Formats: sequence, C-alpha cells, structure tokens
Amino acid sequence: MIPGEFYYKKYHVNTFSGKVRMIRYTIYNDGRMIALVNGSHGDAEYFINEFTFYRYISEKEYKEKRKEKYDATCLDIVLKRLVDESFSW
Repeated sequence: MIPGEFYYKKYHVNTFSGKVRMIRYTIYNDGRMIALVNGSHGDAEYFINEFTFYRYISEKEYKEKRKEKYDATCLDIVLKRLVDESFSW
C-alpha cells in the first residue's frame, strides 16, 4: 500500500466497503499492520489483516491500460502474419 493512493476497502466478515485514501501505515514487531486512512467518515485506523484493500483505478487509467493491451495484441497479430514461426535472424 502506498501513502497518498486511493483504495477500496472491504471488510472480511460482511460486504462493507468504501473508497479511502491511505495516509500512512505502521508495522509492529509482532507483524501486525495498522493503516491510517481518510474516508467518507473522516480519518480512521484499521488493522490490515481485517480488511482487503484494492487499489482504486480511475476511468482514465483503465482506458489507457486497455488501449495499451489492445495495441499490443494487434501488433502481435500483425507480426505473426508477416513473419512465420520458422523465421530466425
């Protein structure tokens, strides 16, 4: 988890979820990790092992990644048609 990034958090026991911004996290010697996040109800601390955090992807970032994957697939198809598998340098 990266401070300043947005995440969706989901509670393991039920379907409670929400969009939060990571402020900072602390790792203790016994392995526990607590995250301070800012959400719709203000700042709150959560034990990381009680929640699942998913990185928030903006619509713009999603479209860019989808276009990159589409372009790579198209290039791969064109190259396979131009150069057969027996080709070597």
